[in-house]
Amino acid sequence: MLMEYTSLQSYYQANWRNSHCKSCRYSNKIDKKFERICPQCKEVVYHKSKGSMYYSQGKLCQSCSNSGENNPFHGKTHTEEHKLKCRERAIFQMEVSGPAYNKQACKYFDKLNLEMGWSGQHAENGGEIIIEGYFVDFYDAERNIVVEYDEPHHEKPSVKKKDRQKERIILKSIGCEFYRFSEKYNKLYKVT
Repeated sequence: MLMEYTSLQSYYQANWRNSHCKSCRYSNKIDKKFERICPQCKEVVYHKSKGSMYYSQGKLCQSCSNSGENNPFHGKTHTEEHKLKCRERAIFQMEVSGPAYNKQACKYFDKLNLEMGWSGQHAENGGEIIIEGYFVDFYDAERNIVVEYDEPHHEKPSVKKKDRQKERIILKSIGCEFYRFSEKYNKLYKVT
């Protein structure tokens, strides 16, 4: 394929690196002549260009650099203060980009307000309330009731763990009645 360059410098640079066109570069075709040995596992690592091989000399392969003690986050955990800052940053980004919510959950919350005589606030009637850096799906300020709407993906262990942490923080903060509605089982239950 004929490649065109915008400047003589980019032509020389591409020639020195032996660069490929975009279609070859983004395919899985790798030229076997650009190879090196990982210093740790001694596996052969192939590169798409002379430039990428040159810049990675002496470095570990991807699997070695992301495993065990070589991983920069090995043995580290985030502090609660850092987690709160991350939640605040996420809240800011959500406020800038606009709300993202489950319309089906809002219909359920309206039904819940009618059946139980509650006056809870949710995404479509005043917006979700933020408690301790978390958006709460439904909050009735008069009765101090929180309801979280769990879609099927909330059944995953990693999501369940985050949900339980959110529960504990909110319960500790405002001492509310906390309910969860499981969409999968179509059931509302109280968290104790």
